[in-house]
Amino acid sequence: MPHELTPRYRDAGGALHHVCVDRAPCGFWRVLDVGPHGARLIEELTGCDDQRPQAEALARDYAEQAELAARGGREDEHDSVWAA
Repeated sequence: MPHELTPRYRDAGGALHHVCVDRAPCGFWRVLDVGPHGARLIEELTGCDDQRPQAEALARDYAEQAELAARGGREDEHDSVWAA
């Protein structure tokens, strides 16, 4: 079984967050931000073509963007790019 990496980031206060992928009770894939204050729903993928790989890509993109935002962005960055 391959080792799965969970995207994670530190918020502006230094708290560690894990970005997890799981299934909602209705069967759709969803992405959760799990931090020191519990889990927060980032997005529930409701498209008929949305599968685990799409949810994992969204989780990775979200963690990367959240880390960047927590650090105040880069000086050479003018536009944020978010996953669809």
